[in-house]
Amino acid sequence: MADSKTPLERAMTLAAVTGLRATLGPALLEASRRTPRSGGWVIGALGEMALDKVGLLRRRYRPMMMIPHAIAGAYAARESMRRDGVADDQSVPIMGAVVAAGVASVAPIARMALNRGLGVNDAVLGLAEDYLALKFGGEAV
Repeated sequence: MADSKTPLERAMTLAAVTGLRATLGPALLEASRRTPRSGGWVIGALGEMALDKVGLLRRRYRPMMMIPHAIAGAYAARESMRRDGVADDQSVPIMGAVVAAGVASVAPIARMALNRGLGVNDAVLGLAEDYLALKFGGEAV
């Protein structure tokens, strides 16, 4: 399914995934390349997912929490394009940072609205976020 997407679509999908979980986009990229660094990224992504369920990472829409997502989104988008053999385009990391920051700011607000409006448990919503991030991120790599 990843073959049907353009390199830019794959890069922006990884940036969006990185907006949900800051370490997941780089972890998926490194794991798909099977580099020695992938273990550290995977442990970081699993730790971030666990901390989210405990409730320590709820307010990603604040600037200090959005900055790591934006930086990781820029990195994931740039490395995804490089992996696909596309020439370096200076606008791709910027677009990746904007997409990641946008998702990082909108997702927690939507999650709070679903929690308060429908009464869905926050941990269940976190698991749903993780599922979507892994599904779309896995398809992108």
